Amino acid sequence: SRPIAASIFITLNAAGWFFPTSNLIDDLMLLLILMPMLRLAPVMIPKQLRGLFYFLTALVVVQQTYNLVVDQGALQRILLLALSVTGCLHLVRTLRKKRHEWQALEGWESIAVRVASLAAVAFFVAIVANVFGYVRLAEMLTEGTIRSAYLGIVLLVVASLLGGIVELGLRTPFAQRSRAIRSHHVAIRTRVMRVAHWLIGFGWVIYVLGQFGLRDSIVAATVEFLRRPIQIGTIDTSPQNILTFVLALWVAVKISQLLRFVLENEVYPRSNLQRGAAPTISLLVNYAIVTLGFFFAVSASGIQLSQFAIVIGALSVG
Repeated sequence: SRPIAASIFITLNAAGWFFPTSNLIDDLMLLLILMPMLRLAPVMIPKQLRGLFYFLTALVVVQQTYNLVVDQGALQRILLLALSVTGCLHLVRTLRKKRHEWQALEGWESIAVRVASLAAVAFFVAIVANVFGYVRLAEMLTEGTIRSAYLGIVLLVVASLLGGIVELGLRTPFAQRSRAIRSHHVAIRTRVMRVAHWLIGFGWVIYVLGQFGLRDSIVAATVEFLRRPIQIGTIDTSPQNILTFVLALWVAVKISQLLRFVLENEVYPRSNLQRGAAPTISLLVNYAIVTLGFFFAVSASGIQLSQFAIVIGALSVG
């Protein structure tokens, strides 16, 4: 309903992916994004979260202005403390006052309530750190919490815009030629948006870990764990190989399901097949894709087929 604001919002967010930026440009871009956000958020964010959005917007404006204007010194510490105290008190008050309203939220909106609780704790820790002289820690907690919380609201708007784009795409004359889309419009949209929500959520978690200086250490620890050698019977492998095997097999199963869906909704209704031929073809396609996926998964995981055959042979004898 607000195409101009949506276009400006998408353009500003996409600019960072295609053009080199700096800290100063990032701060200015964040302030510019606030303008279309103020137009889009009231119609795309649940009513229960709008007050939280406006409060976070005010915090972002103050914090970004503070970054651009205030130099290091006592004034910086005082303003930082004021931001932390304001954020903590407002969130605690809102969590108590609107507890019953927020309980009605579902899905990703309900996660926003839990994030607000964690943000209140982070603000409190920042207050304590600032009082005891750990200014850099207080700055990281305060700025990281404000940026992370506001990005979460931005991503809610992104998810809503993406849902509208997918809906429009499925309703185009070209898409409506497909019998599968006409018959399973809602299911297809739900699946696409579910994947999009998980990708958006994963991206937000990565961003939050980076804001609090945890991303590099967690990635390093994860890589070290995945590459750790382990032995299962006669098979020498690693968690990375096992994860690769499971993911490759899962992808094969999903591809098989997609092909059968296309066959059953697009091919069979247009074909003059004998009775019983369609289920047989679907079954053969399923077996073929899963079998190929299994061998690909074994190859991709680095497991030797000879070792795998020994294990299968032992199990069959048992």
